[in-house]
Amino acid sequence: MSSNRNVGMKVGRPPDPRHVQACQEIEHTHLVGVEIEVAGHRPNPFVEYLRYWTTHRDGSIRGRHAVEFVFAVPLGGTDVLAALREWQTYVTNHQPLLEVNPSCSFHVHLDVRDLDTTQLTKLVMLYLALERGLYHFVGGDRKANPFSAPLYSIDDMISDLETDVSGEWVERTVNFGRYAGLNLGAVSRYGSVEFRHHRGTLDIDEMVQWINIVGKFKDFALNEMAPDDILQVASASGYPELTARVLGKYAPLFNYQGASHDMFLGLRVAQDFLYRNNTKRTSTIHQQEVAFATSLDEGTVAVEPASSGYALVPPKMRKVGGSKSKKKVTRRDLEEMSLEEVVRSTIAPTQEQIQMEYRGGADAPPRHTTTWYEEP
Repeated sequence: MSSNRNVGMKVGRPPDPRHVQACQEIEHTHLVGVEIEVAGHRPNPFVEYLRYWTTHRDGSIRGRHAVEFVFAVPLGGTDVLAALREWQTYVTNHQPLLEVNPSCSFHVHLDVRDLDTTQLTKLVMLYLALERGLYHFVGGDRKANPFSAPLYSIDDMISDLETDVSGEWVERTVNFGRYAGLNLGAVSRYGSVEFRHHRGTLDIDEMVQWINIVGKFKDFALNEMAPDDILQVASASGYPELTARVLGKYAPLFNYQGASHDMFLGLRVAQDFLYRNNTKRTSTIHQQEVAFATSLDEGTVAVEPASSGYALVPPKMRKVGGSKSKKKVTRRDLEEMSLEEVVRSTIAPTQEQIQMEYRGGADAPPRHTTTWYEEP
């Protein structure tokens, strides 16, 4: 049995054969699922006539009349835009008191059933490299939200990813919790990865922008670049080049002070994920990157001042002598170089803690899990 067959077959959810019609506003044709969390939704019979949506009560949302609007089935292209416009029309005409508060979120499931293991590995590696940038983009306190924790702060999940040397980590996502910014547990449950970062919003222009940004990760996963070439591009060209390649016109939205350092921290996790898994590596500088990782583990690495942060130089690529000053620094020194405070690690909350704090006590019902990939 091939270890690189498509993800859908691995998790028992075959790829969707539907043709997706492209449109100008939605810049990709990947299938997605959308979840819009809101408060203040008064009972209204017209909600039953929505073509693209189902609604569910959501105990994780503070405030009265809290509900979650969910795509009834995965949609792509023109259907995504039609669904968002239908929702907007319904809200405008029938729900004038609808609101979002800090407990609300906007989630996007990205269909990955048609990817193979290598492509999904690339998507996860890219995400790890840019995770801090995504949280900076969505703003607020989303990285401290227990329902959208950064992967780098969930020690058990990173450990599971890094130590799965069998190369079959995709099947093991069934054991992952879903309260992470990138919900990898959705791979086994629905054949998707869920981006949970975005704060709640009623603005469909914001929704379209986030859906387009999320789609860029799959676009990149589908290109011909080998997984470890992500490390090569990032180390050779830096953060601006990586974001330009991946995010295109959205790249300027992810440029901020300290971004290069944040990318370095993410690349370290991505490197561990790749080199501790049995994923094929074809990059010509693989040995240099292994030596680079070794130098990090030994506590030393060459660092050169750069306009956008610090340029990290693998040992075999360093110049001997020259006018540029270099210094030896420890990993602790590197962390202290951040121009932003490095987010402290947090422990993922238990189900009991979440219920007690956000759902009105231990007897509150569990939060609804969307079934947008389930068979009818």
